[in-house]
Amino acid sequence: MSSARLLILTSALLASLVGCKHDGNKGEDDSVDPGPMPLAITGWGTDVQIAPDASDSQAEPTVKVLDDGTLLASWMDLNGYNLYVKWSRSTDGGRTWSEIKSFDKSAYPYQNDPVFGAGGGYVYFTYLLVENASASKSAVICLDSTDGGATWSDPVRITKSGDFVDRQWMDVDDSGRAIMSWDRFQGNLMYQDYSESTGGCAGFTDITTVTSGSFLNGVPVIDANGDPWVSRDDYDYRNNQMVVTLSHLVGGDWQDVKVTSQLVGAEAASAIAEDPQEEAEARQMGMHAYDKDKVRMPEWARHRPGERNPIEAGASGFDGFYSPDTELLADGSIGIVTAMYESGSTTTGDTVFYTVKDGVTTSGQILNQDDEGAQQMEPWMAVDGSGGIHTTWFDDREGDWRLYGATSIDGGATWNEYPVADATFKKGFNDYDTYKWVGHFQGLSANDTDLYAVWCDTRNSDDSFCYVDHGVE
Repeated sequence: MSSARLLILTSALLASLVGCKHDGNKGEDDSVDPGPMPLAITGWGTDVQIAPDASDSQAEPTVKVLDDGTLLASWMDLNGYNLYVKWSRSTDGGRTWSEIKSFDKSAYPYQNDPVFGAGGGYVYFTYLLVENASASKSAVICLDSTDGGATWSDPVRITKSGDFVDRQWMDVDDSGRAIMSWDRFQGNLMYQDYSESTGGCAGFTDITTVTSGSFLNGVPVIDANGDPWVSRDDYDYRNNQMVVTLSHLVGGDWQDVKVTSQLVGAEAASAIAEDPQEEAEARQMGMHAYDKDKVRMPEWARHRPGERNPIEAGASGFDGFYSPDTELLADGSIGIVTAMYESGSTTTGDTVFYTVKDGVTTSGQILNQDDEGAQQMEPWMAVDGSGGIHTTWFDDREGDWRLYGATSIDGGATWNEYPVADATFKKGFNDYDTYKWVGHFQGLSANDTDLYAVWCDTRNSDDSFCYVDHGVE
């Protein structure tokens, strides 16, 4: 969010505090327009399946609502052993959707991790392209649109030829400036890389390295001063902890701010491996896993058909890796939503919200209001045009999984929790052969007037399909 927009939001909030002021002069209109208010979401409408019976299964959706109400959705579409990124567009609030399309039909048939970003007249879209059958080479691909997603540029390759990369995420401010970060693997080492553009996908030319180690790239954010921040999950194997870290670009150097001291991820702790030693070795290698013949392969390749995933979260039904999400809040702080162990537990978790401002991190605030014992996975977040903060996550408090969420209209001080999805779905998956897989993330997007969630679930069959729903006040 730009400084100008932050000033506008601050002025609107001050106006709402002033409210109606009476100066004692009869006959004058003493009311003051409070301006836009945060979306006080208390429930959700009816789930709409975006692409019924269009594929074998779908996973890893993303959604973006533009300022004019245009709604864009994308997902990974599984047909046989081919994975294509598909997308669609709605101009009536998600009730009906345009023809399902591919962004790049000519590309190698293994694509996923779709991500939308929008601002300053640009709509950005990125996805991950696996470039060979052994999954040893992959690329971040980018397209942009200047007509609200009606037409798109040709695909632009962002990463270097021969790289193996994963988990690219993006943020775009009101000027159209876009920042992106991703994981890069080189042998047994991992790197967090970064690039930015002010002129569409073709502008992502300079790539810098933020850090190296064992981690998972998270969603980046542009702060109120226009400075970039990137997030990640750092893995502390010695202490069996995971730590959310933000890196801030200062004078050309990346400086770390630790957000949590112990993370995130009940499903990672409850992962059931074929052999505990294999799991420990796989984690020690830094996002690598072993197949049954003890041959190391990168995390990206773990789910190739026929290959067992030894770090499979069998207790939870979810893969044990995902990313923290960040958003710029109305007061200029950075909000972070992630998941965290319940106290003393290694099998249950909570959705937790933090804020960081001027290098100071708040204590984690648990958003889910269930009794102890449930698991909350893969949280996501969006901030509406007037500062309302909205979150969603997968939750098994009912025995099966359902998408839940929470909203705050007071900057994160208090939260209103609610179920989002109309139906529950069963736990458990083995690999892509079963198609009982919803992916590593879901999606959430807001503008001044509307909030939309998108996710995939298996409510109607053994296959997973994507749904969209609209938050209501």
